[in-house]
Formats: sequence, structure tokens, C-alpha cells
Amino acid sequence: AVLDGVPAGEAVAYVRRHYDRHAVETPWQRRYVRRFTV
Repeated sequence: AVLDGVPAGEAVAYVRRHYDRHAVETPWQRRYVRRFTV
């Protein structure tokens, strides 16, 4: 999602809403997404 322009802070919610509500389940996964930069 981040690579497609979704802000990192909104990426988890975006993926859960549009693809899989169980995506990014662990704290380390959420941290990885928040820190991901393009």
C-alpha cells in the first residue's frame, strides 16, 4: 500500500479494509509498515 502512495500511518487500515482484515497482525509487522519509506 505504501508503494502505491498510501501514507505509512494509514497503510495497515487500508490493507485490512481493502484486502484482508487479518493482515498485519503482530506489533513488529505494524512497526515495519510504519517505518517503511518509498
